[in-house]
Amino acid sequence: MESKKSVLIIEDERMISDAIKEKLSEDAHINIITARDGRDGLDKVIAEKPDLVLLDLIMPVMNGVDLLKTMRSTEEGMRTKVIIISNLDKENIVQTNFDDLDISEYIVKADLDIDVLLEKVQSHLGV
Repeated sequence: MESKKSVLIIEDERMISDAIKEKLSEDAHINIITARDGRDGLDKVIAEKPDLVLLDLIMPVMNGVDLLKTMRSTEEGMRTKVIIISNLDKENIVQTNFDDLDISEYIVKADLDIDVLLEKVQSHLGV
């Protein structure tokens, strides 16, 4: 039996985090881990070594961009796939070069379809 793939949801809005967690939990091949702020998220990336991170950008303690830059500088975080889910439109974050940060997907929360998100997660995890 193959081991479960793990997804770390780093999202400070409990309603969004819970909705994503509930939807992803429908897939028996996915183990869900959650964090409510960037510092906790970074600690969990290093400790849990998730296969995929769903990352908000605007969070307390450490924002998503700083988390991602720090994560990419670690061995654990270098290979981890990341899907950003944010209220910020990618084009409005001109100071950040996301190409350098190896983002798998960028989803604007206003466009978030939870069923499509599950499909994207399954596709990136190969489950």
